[in-house]
Amino acid sequence: MQCDDQRKKMIINDEHAETKFLKLLERPEDIARLRLLTITAAKANKNIIAQNLISQAHQSFLENAQAFLCIDGDVFITSESLSARDAKRLIDALVAEKIIALSSRQELMDMATNVTRIKSIMLQKEDHERKKTEAAQKISEEKEKLQRRKDILTSAQHFAQHQSCRERRAAHSRPHVMLIEDDHFSRRLVENIIPKTIQVLSLSTAERAISSYLATAPHLLLLDINLPDVTGHELLQEIIKLDAEACIVMLSGNADKENISQAMKLGAKGFIAKPFTREKILQYLEKFSLIKKQGE
Repeated sequence: MQCDDQRKKMIINDEHAETKFLKLLERPEDIARLRLLTITAAKANKNIIAQNLISQAHQSFLENAQAFLCIDGDVFITSESLSARDAKRLIDALVAEKIIALSSRQELMDMATNVTRIKSIMLQKEDHERKKTEAAQKISEEKEKLQRRKDILTSAQHFAQHQSCRERRAAHSRPHVMLIEDDHFSRRLVENIIPKTIQVLSLSTAERAISSYLATAPHLLLLDINLPDVTGHELLQEIIKLDAEACIVMLSGNADKENISQAMKLGAKGFIAKPFTREKILQYLEKFSLIKKQGE
């Protein structure tokens, strides 16, 4: 953003100002002729500050200047000819417009003789900007994750149930097993163990878990506990609400008693600890009569 009169130009750096200022400090030939005015904690938003600074440039006492609007509210202004008188007029104007407080601290200095101190201050500001950006991104990601979780656990509301799960299961011509496992190796291992006589539906995420379960009505669901968007325990609860006869066996690398006990309390019919063995998978298929017992 800048005013149209190039002689009285005021360049406003309001995005990533800290990084841009540090790049300016890397040019000794530029900073040798620049003066710097620092203003602490401006109260207005960046757009209002920018408009006021451009207005001051039009009034001629700021020429060929740049303003750096920092994320913490501080303002750094550089100019080739910024006198103490110019600085005072600028400060008075910003105070009059209530852009900064009367008690706000200001400092006017030659950049070349103070470059080390200035760089240290701006590096701290850049780190503050980075941390604030990362925090905002983390909050945004958490909100997205919560929304995905909500969408997954309420997906049954959008599924038209013309038949009960019991009726759909009874209509299957052969046994159906559904597998929800995000680890590719574990998923392929289980798929290869299950006999070809059984129809297998595999999912790598929980995104379509509930709607797919209701549409498929499997005889057995093998459900990983540690899924990325929702836990297997949460899915277990929701599926049991929708299908009281659901036959669900939990899968997990964490085979402690509390983990197993919680799964059983929520309605699981069994628990298989990782790494999976062929014998354990086949044992549950036999238990729920999906394959014949060996020797029969």
